Amino acid sequence: YGPEILNSYVAAYLREEIQAEALTKDLASYSRFLNMAAELSGQYMNYSKVASDSEINKDSIRRYMEILSDTLLVELVPGYKDVDRKRRARQKDKFIFFDMGVRNFLLGKHVPASIGREERGHLFEQWFILQIIYFNKLYKKGWRISTYRDAMGVEVDLIIETNTRCLAIEIKSSSNVRDKMFKGLIRFSEIANRRIDRYLVYQGEFEQRFENLGLAVPYRRFLEHTVLQLD
Repeated sequence: YGPEILNSYVAAYLREEIQAEALTKDLASYSRFLNMAAELSGQYMNYSKVASDSEINKDSIRRYMEILSDTLLVELVPGYKDVDRKRRARQKDKFIFFDMGVRNFLLGKHVPASIGREERGHLFEQWFILQIIYFNKLYKKGWRISTYRDAMGVEVDLIIETNTRCLAIEIKSSSNVRDKMFKGLIRFSEIANRRIDRYLVYQGEFEQRFENLGLAVPYRRFLEHTVLQLD
């Protein structure tokens, strides 16, 4: 999208969706929160920290998040719970803006040169998760989609639970695969209460199986073939 279209979209969203529907009385605070939410897209939600950083009370932050979700501006990805009870208690939800172009525009980063390499990796991860969420909704698959991170350092970008399988997926923007990239998936497999199929999705060209680690799959192949084979 061009800057003019994105600017009109954001203005129309605030004016028509939020103000006209009287979803919040404090449009200025909500607008400020919207920019902060764009910056935090793809992260685990810590309401206390966001409230402190934004100087908006925690109850308002929760309400604003509900507005973002109700108006379909963000997708909420819950924390995976079927693990050891001590670890389960530490799970937080992650939220992702529905469109990376809108997210970037809110942050003044609609010019590709303004986005650094590390941030591009985070954007790729969010974009990929959105493709799975939208595929699940479009075809009414009924998959349970979640994420995982605990205080012990175990983290999984994306978890897909179908009727018969549980896929743990690490998402990398790299075009090469190294054994250490499977570390989080291996550790997650050890604490999950069911069998885990481990996948590493990346920007390379070839599917590669790493013995006792998992399967590395080019992201296009995963989206165009692997997901179609899931029940």
